[in-house]
Amino acid sequence: MLFKFCKFCIFCKYLHIFNKTMAVKMIKNNTGIRFGSSIRKLRIDKKMSQNRLASILGISAPYLNLIEKNKRNVTGKLLINLAKEFKIKVSDIKDELLIDDNISAQFSNNNNYTDSRIKFDRSFNKNNILAIKLGGSVRKLRRQRNLSQQKLAEILGISVSYLNLIENNRRNLTGKLLLNIAKEFNIQLSDIEGENDTVLLSDLMEVLSDNIFESNYLKNHDVQDLVSSQPEIARAIIRLYDVYKTSLSNLRSISDSEDDNMINLDGDINNISAEIISDFIQKNSNYFPSLENLATNIIKNLEKFNNINLYVCLTEYLLSIHDIRVANIPPEIKHETIRYYDPVAKTLVISDRLPQASRTFLIAQQMGLLFADDEINKILDNNNIEDSEVRKLGRLALSNYFAGALIMPYEIFLEQAEFTRYDIEVLENRFQVSFEQVCHRLTTLQRPGSRAIPFHMMRVDIAGNISKRFSASGIAISRYSGACPRLNIYSAFTTPDRIKVQISVMPNGEKYFCIARAFQKRSGGFDSPESFYSIGLGCKIDDAKQMIYAEKLILDSSENIIPVGVSCRTCPRTDCRQRAFPPSNRELIYNENVKGLSAYVTPN
Repeated sequence: MLFKFCKFCIFCKYLHIFNKTMAVKMIKNNTGIRFGSSIRKLRIDKKMSQNRLASILGISAPYLNLIEKNKRNVTGKLLINLAKEFKIKVSDIKDELLIDDNISAQFSNNNNYTDSRIKFDRSFNKNNILAIKLGGSVRKLRRQRNLSQQKLAEILGISVSYLNLIENNRRNLTGKLLLNIAKEFNIQLSDIEGENDTVLLSDLMEVLSDNIFESNYLKNHDVQDLVSSQPEIARAIIRLYDVYKTSLSNLRSISDSEDDNMINLDGDINNISAEIISDFIQKNSNYFPSLENLATNIIKNLEKFNNINLYVCLTEYLLSIHDIRVANIPPEIKHETIRYYDPVAKTLVISDRLPQASRTFLIAQQMGLLFADDEINKILDNNNIEDSEVRKLGRLALSNYFAGALIMPYEIFLEQAEFTRYDIEVLENRFQVSFEQVCHRLTTLQRPGSRAIPFHMMRVDIAGNISKRFSASGIAISRYSGACPRLNIYSAFTTPDRIKVQISVMPNGEKYFCIARAFQKRSGGFDSPESFYSIGLGCKIDDAKQMIYAEKLILDSSENIIPVGVSCRTCPRTDCRQRAFPPSNRELIYNENVKGLSAYVTPN
């Protein structure tokens, strides 16, 4: 017994020496940068809680707490997010390498080291934002400067092989190395973009799940590597597939109609244009600060009219400041046009058949086309939107954005959203807008230092077509087919005008909190055609507690969680009774003598 005890003591001694050696190596290698106290000061100056900042950065509050205490390194991606949030310049960052004080204490006790390491690994896996690769950005910067890998490696003080691994996303870019790159290339951290585009990855996975790629034997990690290292090539593949799908659809229409005049091998430009604009909005995180600033300036001029009714305010503003008269189309006149502007007569005609929220929005949209014209064109130019058809849709999207910013001013709307705990119906009433307008505006509140919850939003019609999709939460949304039928955005049609809540878990284990509401939309009176839509709004499960709709739910209860996927073609779940197509990523096992939950699910 004594012998065993002595052996154990010797083991502990050597383990202690090993741990201290590892700590020293970490100090010498300087693999990360620590400036936790600076982050804490910035957070306190902004009057942010740890929970709030952690939510913005996409990490857990305990992990942020460790960073602020200089017990965890700040990785490259996290450093970029901090720079964007607090508008930090490279010159403002002071290296507080407190490794020898904190790490040494941590390593002095083998039990503490083991426990903390386990916690770190779990946090790292859970908060994958820390593991985002920046290799593609480094390669792009190097090539722009006409530098060889050898030369850049010498400048950064690392080996060529290590730089090669970084550029090919085989190694993470540390905070310290990221700072050196930013200083060398004279750029700000906010100018460096990572390639953790989950939406792009989801779209490409959906493309490559098509049967035409069956013989290529592509693995998931191959697709992830391409998105991470060459995002523009990934987007080019998706664009090419868009043209292929629309051309194929046109050819099938030709076959059915036998009308040669219908041939259009370039694809349906309207469909393709819509996807290009959707990608453009996603790439810009649905936030356009210049349009926000223009809207703010106009809002200041509206204050002099001192009218609680925004519709009246806007009409008076247009007449007195710009000599533009707003008139109504009488309800007895049947007309398909709901908004018409005559630049010669300087008259804006709005259909009187619409509810006031819609009429107000149409006035604001026209104001965007008139007063934000130069800025809208500048945004499109900067994003290389050159095709005339695509630009038309882009101008429509950006004028709609301007309208939302004008009707729901950023600071006031964010304040009210947080105060009401994102109660959409209350926000409808306070800002005299529709449910859809509130949801759309919530997705745009991504100003650095003053952000709302990162939301995703979908709009579908009763046939299941997705007409709007945007994801800041990270959830993947189907691009080419209907979304998962298990999502509450579809079941909401069974209870119109009622908000349905759902906790969804994706095949990769990520959980999201989602609300949905179906509604009827009319463009006029009793005899006008009806349209049915459902709006879905959601966020990561960690952000759900900020919403009033999650108040009575046990968020971590397995009973409340619904397994969902992106689409049937890409979903790996084989136990779904609502599966409409076989999964493309695995062999279909079919036993004609046994009937399962669906034709594509065979019991064992």
